[in-house]
Amino acid sequence: MFLVRYGPGMMDGRFAHFGGLLFCLIGIALAVLLIVLVIKTMRHYSHSGTHHSCCGGIESSVNNSGKALEILNERYAKGEINDEEYIKKKAELQK
Repeated sequence: MFLVRYGPGMMDGRFAHFGGLLFCLIGIALAVLLIVLVIKTMRHYSHSGTHHSCCGGIESSVNNSGKALEILNERYAKGEINDEEYIKKKAELQK
């Protein structure tokens, strides 16, 4: 009888390069995932800074109250709060 020989692979060569293509796509997906994780980690650490009152002690609480006073002044300037509320909140922050 006739012996028919097909191309490489089990499926007569039609899907011979599919495995290589799939391997490349998986590699690219893993590289993108790794890059995304590195970027997220870097953003997390760059935003965490030293302004947390739990970790910075007295210096950090002074920085936070200064920032709070700035926000209070901005709200007063915009007219979001009245004179009475501004004076009360400012006194609380300066304790």
